Amino acid sequence: MNEKNSPLPGAFAGNSFPQKILENLLSELQKIDTKAIGVFGIISIIVSFLVNFLDKTSSLGELNIRIWSNILYISVIIVALNIYSIIRVIYPRTGKGNKEGMIYFKDIIKNNNQEYVTKGIKLTDLDITKLQYSQSHIIAGIVNRKYRWLQYSIISTLITLIWVVFIILKF
Repeated sequence: MNEKNSPLPGAFAGNSFPQKILENLLSELQKIDTKAIGVFGIISIIVSFLVNFLDKTSSLGELNIRIWSNILYISVIIVALNIYSIIRVIYPRTGKGNKEGMIYFKDIIKNNNQEYVTKGIKLTDLDITKLQYSQSHIIAGIVNRKYRWLQYSIISTLITLIWVVFIILKF
């Protein structure tokens, strides 16, 4: 058997390695979303405090309107950037699907039931392993992007927190 036609190492339908990779990546996606929800909760508390503080300082007349407006505008920008980064983490990014794909849900629904079953039955162990590795690579890219946006979200939450502390100490 020449090297070009030789099967991948461990290429059989019951191969657990590519399946373990997929499970690990899906677990990472769940962890990222859970962390993002926590960061969203923290920013919600910070925003609630900030709105309450700005409302009280405004009603007490402790700040002139120009300073209060500037603080409000900067606060809105910081919070909007924070919420944008959290949405980038949580909001699902789904492609249109590819009729040749067999694992991704949008790929599956591109075929009718009978077409999908027929294609699935024809798959060799090597084909299944290749599909699993391919899907793992795609999901790894998604995990990487989501982690990057989670990092931005955490950094922007810290900036928001520092901004709120600055406002409290200044006024």
